[in-house]
Amino acid sequence: MSEPVAAGAEVAAVESLRAFSEPTPSYASAPAAASAPVATPGPVIERALSELRPGQGGVLERLELAEVVAERLMELGFVPGTELRVAHAAPGGDPCVYRVDGAEIALRNATARCLIVRGCEAADGAR
Repeated sequence: MSEPVAAGAEVAAVESLRAFSEPTPSYASAPAAASAPVATPGPVIERALSELRPGQGGVLERLELAEVVAERLMELGFVPGTELRVAHAAPGGDPCVYRVDGAEIALRNATARCLIVRGCEAADGAR
Protein backbone atom coordinates (compact mmCIF):
# COMPACT_ATOMS: atom_id res chain seq x y z
CA MET A 1 0.00 0.00 0.00
CA SER A 2 2.98 2.32 0.33
CA GLU A 3 3.47 2.19 -3.47
CA PRO A 4 0.38 4.30 -4.36
CA VAL A 5 1.34 6.95 -1.78
CA ALA A 6 4.86 7.21 -3.23
CA ALA A 7 3.46 7.38 -6.77
CA GLY A 8 1.03 10.12 -5.72
CA ALA A 9 3.84 12.12 -4.13
CA GLU A 10 5.92 11.65 -7.28
CA VAL A 11 3.07 12.91 -9.47
CA ALA A 12 2.68 15.98 -7.23
CA ALA A 13 6.40 16.68 -7.48
CA VAL A 14 6.33 16.38 -11.27
CA GLU A 15 3.29 18.69 -11.47
CA SER A 16 5.01 21.34 -9.33
CA LEU A 17 8.14 21.16 -11.48
CA ARG A 18 6.04 21.39 -14.65
CA ALA A 19 4.57 24.68 -13.38
CA PHE A 20 8.06 26.22 -13.39
CA SER A 21 9.16 24.74 -16.73
CA GLU A 22 6.11 25.75 -18.78
CA PRO A 23 6.28 29.02 -20.69
CA THR A 24 5.35 31.93 -18.49
CA PRO A 25 2.33 33.98 -19.45
CA SER A 26 2.77 37.64 -20.21
CA TYR A 27 0.67 40.01 -18.16
CA ALA A 28 0.19 42.94 -20.52
CA SER A 29 -1.61 46.22 -20.12
CA ALA A 30 -5.12 46.44 -21.47
CA PRO A 31 -5.47 47.94 -24.94
CA ALA A 32 -6.27 51.63 -25.01
CA ALA A 33 -9.86 52.70 -25.47
CA ALA A 34 -10.82 53.24 -29.11
CA SER A 35 -11.82 56.88 -28.77
CA ALA A 36 -9.75 59.36 -30.74
CA PRO A 37 -6.49 58.31 -32.41
CA VAL A 38 -3.41 59.67 -30.67
CA ALA A 39 -0.39 60.69 -32.72
CA THR A 40 2.87 59.26 -31.43
CA PRO A 41 6.22 60.77 -32.34
CA GLY A 42 7.95 57.71 -33.81
CA PRO A 43 8.08 54.11 -32.65
CA VAL A 44 7.30 53.16 -29.05
CA ILE A 45 10.43 52.15 -27.20
CA GLU A 46 10.16 48.99 -25.12
CA ARG A 47 12.93 47.78 -22.88
CA ALA A 48 13.50 45.82 -19.71
CA LEU A 49 13.10 47.76 -16.48
CA SER A 50 16.65 46.72 -15.51
CA GLU A 51 18.03 48.73 -18.48
CA LEU A 52 16.84 52.05 -17.04
CA ARG A 53 19.17 54.23 -15.00
CA PRO A 54 18.38 56.36 -11.92
CA GLY A 55 16.02 59.18 -12.87
CA GLN A 56 14.61 57.36 -15.90
CA GLY A 57 11.07 56.07 -16.01
CA GLY A 58 8.36 54.63 -18.18
CA VAL A 59 5.03 52.83 -18.16
CA LEU A 60 4.93 49.14 -17.29
CA GLU A 61 3.82 47.26 -20.40
CA ARG A 62 3.96 43.63 -19.25
CA LEU A 63 5.41 41.16 -16.75
CA GLU A 64 7.14 38.13 -18.25
CA LEU A 65 7.31 36.08 -15.08
CA ALA A 66 5.80 32.99 -13.54
CA GLU A 67 2.22 33.64 -12.48
CA VAL A 68 2.96 33.45 -8.75
CA VAL A 69 5.77 36.02 -8.98
CA ALA A 70 3.80 38.29 -11.32
CA GLU A 71 0.80 38.27 -8.99
CA ARG A 72 2.99 39.22 -6.01
CA LEU A 73 4.56 42.10 -7.93
CA MET A 74 1.11 43.29 -9.01
CA GLU A 75 0.06 43.28 -5.33
CA LEU A 76 3.03 45.60 -4.68
CA GLY A 77 1.90 47.98 -7.43
CA PHE A 78 3.70 46.70 -10.52
CA VAL A 79 0.49 46.62 -12.57
CA PRO A 80 0.60 47.04 -16.38
CA GLY A 81 -0.17 50.65 -17.26
CA THR A 82 1.46 52.02 -14.08
CA GLU A 83 4.22 54.62 -14.32
CA LEU A 84 7.56 53.52 -12.84
CA ARG A 85 10.74 55.47 -12.14
CA VAL A 86 14.21 54.34 -11.05
CA ALA A 87 14.96 55.95 -7.69
CA HIS A 88 18.48 54.66 -7.05
CA ALA A 89 20.67 51.57 -7.17
CA ALA A 90 22.89 49.81 -4.67
CA PRO A 91 26.62 50.55 -5.00
CA GLY A 92 27.12 47.35 -7.01
CA GLY A 93 24.02 48.07 -9.11
CA ASP A 94 21.92 45.23 -7.72
CA PRO A 95 19.28 45.54 -6.30
CA CYS A 96 17.72 48.71 -7.66
CA VAL A 97 14.98 50.78 -6.03
CA TYR A 98 11.95 51.74 -8.13
CA ARG A 99 9.21 54.28 -7.38
CA VAL A 100 5.79 52.85 -8.13
CA ASP A 101 2.43 54.15 -6.96
CA GLY A 102 3.95 56.36 -4.25
CA ALA A 103 6.17 53.62 -2.79
CA GLU A 104 9.81 52.68 -3.23
CA ILE A 105 10.41 48.99 -3.85
CA ALA A 106 13.74 47.23 -4.38
CA LEU A 107 13.98 44.54 -7.05
CA ARG A 108 16.89 42.37 -8.09
CA ASN A 109 18.08 42.87 -11.65
CA ALA A 110 17.07 39.31 -12.54
CA THR A 111 13.45 40.18 -11.72
CA ALA A 112 13.58 43.67 -13.26
CA ARG A 113 14.76 42.12 -16.57
CA CYS A 114 11.35 40.42 -16.83
CA LEU A 115 9.36 43.66 -16.49
CA ILE A 116 8.96 45.42 -19.84
CA VAL A 117 8.40 49.18 -19.89
CA ARG A 118 7.54 51.53 -22.77
CA GLY A 119 7.95 55.22 -23.40
CA CYS A 120 11.11 55.33 -21.35
CA GLU A 121 12.14 58.87 -20.55
CA ALA A 122 15.49 60.17 -19.45
CA ALA A 123 16.19 61.96 -16.19
CA ASP A 124 15.96 65.32 -18.00
CA GLY A 125 12.49 64.47 -19.41
CA ALA A 126 13.61 63.66 -22.99
CA ARG A 127 12.24 60.47 -24.50
